[in-house]
Parts: sequence; C-alpha cells; structure tokens
Amino acid sequence: MAKPLQLQELWNELYSRKGIGWLTVCSGSMSPMIQIGDSILVKYVTSKQIHLGDIVVFKEMDRLVTHRIIGRQIGNHRITFLQKGDSNTFASELFAENVIGKVICIEKKDKFMKLDSFWGSLMNRFLGICFHLLYVLLG
Repeated sequence: MAKPLQLQELWNELYSRKGIGWLTVCSGSMSPMIQIGDSILVKYVTSKQIHLGDIVVFKEMDRLVTHRIIGRQIGNHRITFLQKGDSNTFASELFAENVIGKVICIEKKDKFMKLDSFWGSLMNRFLGICFHLLYVLLG
C-alpha cells in the first residue's frame, strides 16, 4: 500500500496534467458542509479567480487542507487570503502561491453539490460573509 505522501504526489502529478481532480476529505474542519469521507472536485484557478466564500485546497507543510476564504488582501505586490475551516474558531493567513485550487463540487453519498453553479456560488458568498463577520465580531 502506498504511503500518504506518495498518494499526494501521485494526485499532484495527475492534477498538474489535467488541472482538475477529485480528493477525499480526511478532516472535519469544514463540517457540516463537507464531512469526513466526502469527495471534492478541485479545479485549478488563478488567485484572481478566488473570491470571498470560496472553498480552496492549499498546501500546508506535507498535507493538503480544505478551508473557506473569509478575506483577501493585496500588499507588497502579493495576494494573501484569510482562511478558516467552517467548524474552526480561528483563521490564518494563506499566501496565494500555496493555493492548489478551488472546490467546485462536493459528492455526498452519490449526491452532488455544484459550487460553481449560480446557487452554489451564491451560497458560498453568503457563508463567506457570515463567517467573516463572525470572525471580526468575535475575534
């Protein structure tokens, strides 16, 4: 059986060739929207295509993390995002170059939630605003 890092490297290779790929979520940080065991479809996007509320996958040391964007800053010719898991109380800075892609679909028990549709995008923006306000008010 392949070690987790080897699997990540294989996924990275496939993803870099096609610009899109499925991942299985191993953490509950995005609960209740994304549960452990759900599959997410990740698509390559530029930092300019990432907006408030979008769910992104990014590199953090030797693992991939899936969290929501709750803020965006441009300074010193560098784009940074404020990101957090929906079930987390803390947020942290994320450099744009660490973002692998944006989640455009969630598969839950053979049902698909398309986040790149009008309603999916609207829902994500709404949740992004809500989580940003909560973070600012309670932080």
